[in-house]
Amino acid sequence: MSGIGHHRPDSVGVLLRTCKASAMNFDSRFRLWLRRKWDRVDAVLVDARFLARKLRDSDGSSGSYEIREYMVDIPGQNGEPPTRLTFEEKSFRVRGYPKRGDIVPVIVNAKRTKTMFDLSDERIDEHGWVNASMQRSKKKGDERFEARRKGPSPAPTAPGDDDEADD
Repeated sequence: MSGIGHHRPDSVGVLLRTCKASAMNFDSRFRLWLRRKWDRVDAVLVDARFLARKLRDSDGSSGSYEIREYMVDIPGQNGEPPTRLTFEEKSFRVRGYPKRGDIVPVIVNAKRTKTMFDLSDERIDEHGWVNASMQRSKKKGDERFEARRKGPSPAPTAPGDDDEADD
């Protein structure tokens, strides 16, 4: 068949997954771009609750995630009292589950009426934390490797005591 728009059956799924991933990445980038002038502050987590569990794909093949609602106290400006706000976030974006009383990084609009987690901060962003951890591990390994290249290294005292076991 040589009609316009004809795709092989195996390429249709790849095309749909690629479009869906691109749309999600665009949505995340656009959402952050809209909030580029929001203030970055540390807030106190007052409470959190479970709202819903959703499937990542309609057929449920790639797992599920939770949507949670968070309540935070945003520090006031110029001596004003703190403002209490709520917002929703997907669990796969948040590193662990923050506990009540934890200090969490958020971004907040100038009027102090809307807020969300500051997902550019590795203290709360799961993906950022993993990337930063991998960079730290690589730097440590590179430094160890270069130090050993420059001179003789002391023999490990016992099997498993070498630095490499920590990576």
